[in-house]
Amino acid sequence: MADTYLYEFLYRGRPAGSSEPPAWHVVLGRHVTPPGSSEAQFVASGALTPAQAEAAGFPLTAVLAGIDAAALAGGDAAQAEAGAARRERDAAGSERDTLAAPLAALEPAAPAAVPPAGSGRAGFSGGGRRRAPPRRSRACRGGWPPPFRGGCGRRGRGVRGAR
Repeated sequence: MADTYLYEFLYRGRPAGSSEPPAWHVVLGRHVTPPGSSEAQFVASGALTPAQAEAAGFPLTAVLAGIDAAALAGGDAAQAEAGAARRERDAAGSERDTLAAPLAALEPAAPAAVPPAGSGRAGFSGGGRRRAPPRRSRACRGGWPPPFRGGCGRRGRGVRGAR
């Protein structure tokens, strides 16, 4: 026979002002090897009431203490893993810095890009070829047929030619 352990714990709370007290139940588990079998099988008890759980050796205080211990152990393991990852990251960063220092000494510093004086927008020189304004349609130049309803140059507002 194997040791019995807490397999499931369910707490059922009640709303404030309810006449019923909060309820809970546990399911106990055990791995048992049946006669003539080489593999252990999982066997679960049904949902046990608080009185049945206490009679089986699982009072509420022991159940909550076991849950706290398991949760804290998981938190401690996560903190240790996070600390190891931070140390590994810091070691890789210091190695990168030691490898990059000789390269930085060999390469000349690149000049900083400075926008020319008087340019209204930082990072744009304002030079280069200017684009021509868009052409007007034949109707807007005074030809026949007259402009469509909605006026010239107002795309999407008229009846004809709207895209």
